[in-house]
Amino acid sequence: MSISGGAEPDAAPQPEPPPTIDQIVAVLADPEAAIALLDKLPSEMKATDLARLREIDRQLASDPRVDRNPVARKLLAVLAKSGDSRSLAYLHEVFEAAPERRQHVAQEIAKFALAQRRRPDDWRLLVRTLPFVEG
Repeated sequence: MSISGGAEPDAAPQPEPPPTIDQIVAVLADPEAAIALLDKLPSEMKATDLARLREIDRQLASDPRVDRNPVARKLLAVLAKSGDSRSLAYLHEVFEAAPERRQHVAQEIAKFALAQRRRPDDWRLLVRTLPFVEG
């Protein structure tokens, strides 16, 4: 009860906790559900969670059509957005090892570089993609 004798206003609803990596793994076969959960991840994540996301991406990369997989593309975005040095290094590895994914990696690195921090290694990667830019 408040001093005036009326009932106290309801407390603001608590925000929904972010999904766990296990929840994401459980719905990987459903791209829409997986992407919806990946969208709810915070930009700052634990190193162990980022390591698991990189491992999930490695597993998805075994599919020869990974470049058409929307979940794999979203994983690249989440890893880039994290700004984590290991995740960014992983994206550089993907760029070098998987030519079919270079466009998606370059897009996510560019978004990271413009929004968060410009790193010389990222700019070197992006300059290498210029000959492939349509326009």
